Amino acid sequence: MSTPQKILIIDDDKDMTEALKIILEDESYKVKVAFTGKQGLDAIREEKPDLIILDLLLPGEDGVSICRNLKNTPEYKDIPVLVLTALARKMEKKIFSPAVRENLGADEYLDNKPI
Repeated sequence: MSTPQKILIIDDDKDMTEALKIILEDESYKVKVAFTGKQGLDAIREEKPDLIILDLLLPGEDGVSICRNLKNTPEYKDIPVLVLTALARKMEKKIFSPAVRENLGADEYLDNKPI
């Protein structure tokens, strides 16, 4: 039996993270949740996740800063980052233009939280 892949969810929406954690654990992933940028950075160092699901709007260090720092750190730059945010509902959709996405450095984007 193989070791379950580790997923780190960094998001301050407790209801959404709990629902997403349950869904992912049902699929046999090992899931850790962080509710602030600092907690997320600490968890990245401790857990070395296989995937990070990241909100952009976080208390403390925001998701944009976290993503950019990860992609500029050799030890973490290869960890895939999925941005999952409700920001597009709060602002114009153009915030997720291809140029903005490339500048951010995330691997994938979902601009509407499904939960």
